Amino acid sequence: MAWGSVENNYPFEQLPEAILTDELRCNPVSNNIQVITRHRSRWIAHFLLWKLFEKAQLDTALLGKIYRGVNGRPELPAEDIDFNISHSGNFVAVIVNVKKKHNCVGIDIELPNKPNKKRNFEGLLRHFGSEEEWTWCHTQEKMKFETAFYNCWCLREAVLKAVGHGILKLSYVEHHPNTLVIRSDYCPKGQLIFDDSLGFYLAIFIQGKDLNNIQYFQWNGKNLEAFHLNNSRCYQVNH
Repeated sequence: MAWGSVENNYPFEQLPEAILTDELRCNPVSNNIQVITRHRSRWIAHFLLWKLFEKAQLDTALLGKIYRGVNGRPELPAEDIDFNISHSGNFVAVIVNVKKKHNCVGIDIELPNKPNKKRNFEGLLRHFGSEEEWTWCHTQEKMKFETAFYNCWCLREAVLKAVGHGILKLSYVEHHPNTLVIRSDYCPKGQLIFDDSLGFYLAIFIQGKDLNNIQYFQWNGKNLEAFHLNNSRCYQVNH
């Protein structure tokens, strides 16, 4: 897994022409700052994927063959490699999983206090959450309510993104925060991690039992720097 800030420097000129997708080759259709930032985020995600592929000694030519699969989810033409992307505010994060068939991954990041985006945490939680989550979020002593909310939100996004479902299915994910268990008919059996120590909230779902094997890297403007998570909650999904 790797992440970086939109504000960092990225040597995009090093990306081989053959691995660029049509989406990247198209210039933004507007001068709107959000459109431009979104386009830059796509380039950053592709760059980070390229760096992870190089680290894992994978065929980087596959990155030029990314296509939209079920529900518009980006896919690779390789059954033993899966990836997922998330961006929020000025941050972009990607994850790559290499295994056998059925190795899907999902990632979601959310920036706290995002400018121009005020969320009604309590109203949203009432909409998609359970009474158990409501009570848990309001009784945390070591966690702010906002953090508890994003714990409930991000884990849902991560498990649903792993198989191409969107936020319309949020309420179809059962989250039992006290026992660290997640259940849903819309994702396979696996594990999930939630962390709030990176300057943004992070949730990663991985099919199977490979959670402890995830390597984390931060782009520091020159290279990928290894990083260790220090404040994670680990969940069993559909076990």
